[in-house]
Amino acid sequence: MTNFSFIFPGQGSQTVGMMADFNNHPLIQSTFNEASQILNIDFWKMATEPNEDINQTVHTQPILLTAGIATWRVWKSKTDLLPSYLAGHSLGEYTALVASNAMEFKDALKLVKYRAEVMQKAVPEGVGAMAAILGMSDSDVMNACKEAQGNEVVEAVNFNSPGQVVIAGNVLAGSRNTKFSAVRYGNVLGSRGSVIPFFLDKAKTGSIPITDERMTRFWLTIQEGVKFVLDSFERMHGGEIFVPKIPSFKVIDVARVVCPGVPTQVIGIRPGEKLHEVMITEDDSHSTYEFEDYFAIISPALKSLGLYDKIGSKVSEGFRFSSDNNKIWHSDESFLKVLKDNGIL
Repeated sequence: MTNFSFIFPGQGSQTVGMMADFNNHPLIQSTFNEASQILNIDFWKMATEPNEDINQTVHTQPILLTAGIATWRVWKSKTDLLPSYLAGHSLGEYTALVASNAMEFKDALKLVKYRAEVMQKAVPEGVGAMAAILGMSDSDVMNACKEAQGNEVVEAVNFNSPGQVVIAGNVLAGSRNTKFSAVRYGNVLGSRGSVIPFFLDKAKTGSIPITDERMTRFWLTIQEGVKFVLDSFERMHGGEIFVPKIPSFKVIDVARVVCPGVPTQVIGIRPGEKLHEVMITEDDSHSTYEFEDYFAIISPALKSLGLYDKIGSKVSEGFRFSSDNNKIWHSDESFLKVLKDNGIL
């Protein structure tokens, strides 16, 4: 007989849209419907559609409990083989109790909901944070927390295993005068990694390889990239990712403009390569603000201050900024002009 165990995960294992691929699985959907009726909340919608409600503690914990029990029920419907042990990590312990018939599903849901409400009230959203520290000894982590505390709280709270410690505390703990922000932008024309020299070199062989005719990318010049970084220094508060509004252009059109008359050969997308470039995902939309010529994705700490609500326009839920849905596009003429004006051609 094969001995095995089930270990159910805790909070932090959730992702936006995590159950979207199970729309046609009746047992999973019925389990979510049962939980939704017990707590009078549409957990199925939260777990399948793009939204950030799933990351609020009061919703996360009942959803993970429900997902775990739904998975357990599917397993039991498929086989008579049962695990020798049922266990859980933190919140997952409640799932293990239900799966082992030590607790009713409805009672566990109510208890977990109360647990989550108490935790949520203890630390307002955006004020607290957790992080897993890998590769450091327990004592080194505790000493680092003590050094970083300042006037706020940060502590080692969970010693998961040797070399993995979870810390938690105020997001402002460890704050110094140094501020950190980042920029996110597309392909830099004329840079060392630019595709244009590659196309020019391949044109000498008589054809240019293209991975996919539909492929699009964002494009900007070195000067535009440098200016955007410097402008971001001026407007940063710390904790933002700045994304410029720059034009898109198909990669095959780049080859056609740069090397007119040279045939292209479609070779297929390589492993890990994306058809389109995504600057802002649906998951980012809940913390993204729009300005005249850029977007800012802000941290939970900045969001809790409400600063960007006063200076920017919040994008709609589910917003996505990618090179295929961009409102700004290069024409052949504008792209060629940029190349010539910047000495690239």
